[in-house]
Amino acid sequence: MEPRAKTQLQTQGIPVATLVLLAANIAYLVFLYVTGAIGSSTGMVERGAIYVPYVVTGHQYFRLLTAMFMHFSPQHIFGNMLLLVMLGRYLEEEFGPLRYVLIYLVVGVVANIASVYYYNLRSPYTITAGASGAVLGLVGLMVWILIVNRGRYRGISLGRIVIMIAFTIYNGVQGGGINNVAHIAGLACGFVAGLIFYRPNRPDDTDDLTRYYQDRNSGPNGRRNIIP
Repeated sequence: MEPRAKTQLQTQGIPVATLVLLAANIAYLVFLYVTGAIGSSTGMVERGAIYVPYVVTGHQYFRLLTAMFMHFSPQHIFGNMLLLVMLGRYLEEEFGPLRYVLIYLVVGVVANIASVYYYNLRSPYTITAGASGAVLGLVGLMVWILIVNRGRYRGISLGRIVIMIAFTIYNGVQGGGINNVAHIAGLACGFVAGLIFYRPNRPDDTDDLTRYYQDRNSGPNGRRNIIP
């Protein structure tokens, strides 16, 4: 497997794509405040939130994307952006900025499609927005990485992630106005993305392999061990 190429900024440890996503979400929230949309259902819909009839019968599919960058309050955005920064910096380095952003966007759109389908059946006049579907997709992606790496990856443990997921889903069940459909769909889609795209780094450089087998087959004082 080819070593993952890194840009100069990535090498310096700056998660550029994650910071761009963070800035886009914050900028959209500021825009919503400035235009008076916060606290107004009509204002949120006019500025890109998902309103189920507009998507289903009005075919305004752009809302599946724009709603991912919209939040109803600073409290709403805080938890999502905290998770984005905590996990995004590692996932961006792992997958590269382009693939990482594509996974984020596709998972978020799929989570919103699942939400529209569900609410069209149960509560067709629902308004929903938020990055939680995409962000929980990153959590699902990290779950697969942790499973492959036996429960630990870059200081993150599978147990803590599972507890966080359980708390998130429980909070969605108990609390009103929380889109648990997007949470679950995002988790599932992110996990599938991990199955498809994640390949752990392995030594594939010829010199590294040569040294590996030389070390393995060498005994004390440099004598070679012959393994039958």
